[in-house]
Amino acid sequence: MARCAAVGHLFAMCPVAAMGWSCRARRRAISGCRHPGARGRARRHVALYLDAGGGVLQIAVMLTTCRDALLCHPLLARLTTLQAWQTFMEHHVFAVWDFMSLLKRLQRELSCVEVVWLPRQRGRFARIVHEIVLAEESDLDETGGASSHFELYLRAMEACGANTTKINTFVTALRAGMPAAAALHQCGAPPCVRRFVEHTLCVAQHGYLEEVGATFFWGREDIIAEMFSAFVAKLPYDDHRFAPLRHYLSRHIELDGDSHGPLTQQLVEALCADDAERQRRAHLAATTALQARYQLWTGICEALEQQRAAGRTDIAASDLHLIPQNSN
Repeated sequence: MARCAAVGHLFAMCPVAAMGWSCRARRRAISGCRHPGARGRARRHVALYLDAGGGVLQIAVMLTTCRDALLCHPLLARLTTLQAWQTFMEHHVFAVWDFMSLLKRLQRELSCVEVVWLPRQRGRFARIVHEIVLAEESDLDETGGASSHFELYLRAMEACGANTTKINTFVTALRAGMPAAAALHQCGAPPCVRRFVEHTLCVAQHGYLEEVGATFFWGREDIIAEMFSAFVAKLPYDDHRFAPLRHYLSRHIELDGDSHGPLTQQLVEALCADDAERQRRAHLAATTALQARYQLWTGICEALEQQRAAGRTDIAASDLHLIPQNSN
């Protein structure tokens, strides 16, 4: 497919294009955060970019409010029962899947994946993206075998009793050649999932390379370690059903915090360089990616509320032996 002629055209095509937040909405979202360390966290986040190029640092500063609103989303407080975790995973698995489309676009553009091989001018970029692909497609599982992170997540779903029918139906339809949008409808994916995945694929297929890189970095690699750390803290520590999920989350915290995040930051810095227009497109793409994730989390909250209203209760929070919150 041909790329969009301009970033405005790209985001006009995407399902979340109309959900941009006003300044008031952003302030309201972050003011609702009950986490007392939100401001300190924002300062630490921006401090990570002090050695980066001026454009990347400026983008990081502008994303602080949107980023903190996502980290303080009320979804975290809703994950108190087995059923809530199952519902979360049944939605979130689609984000685990579409992550790879962003990565594969970067791999295709920054390295050569054709049968008639040609060398790329910037081998450092190829190395960065190949290192990330190696872990995402063939990481070590709990037994020492090779497995993609998507497969790890599916096993985690099965271990805690989450329903994998929709995601498996979706992948089967894709293998048969069905377009992703049609496959999402056929498998019965919830509207919030369809919007999120369609946005991701829109960027991956039509975006400028700096837009893809910004979506991949700020929308995924930069925030996942902190976001998943909060999820791990909510998992029951002595319930074997959650062991595969804990492994998946912990592995991402390790990789994205220590390796993939810094590597992708280098990539985005190079893609944006000192070009103001590229930086503008990267900032818009990153903002939209964070907003898309926020809307996905909101959709999951609405699903949980519908279950509660319908009287579909499960295990009480007290029965899950939740990990005590750190008081420090």
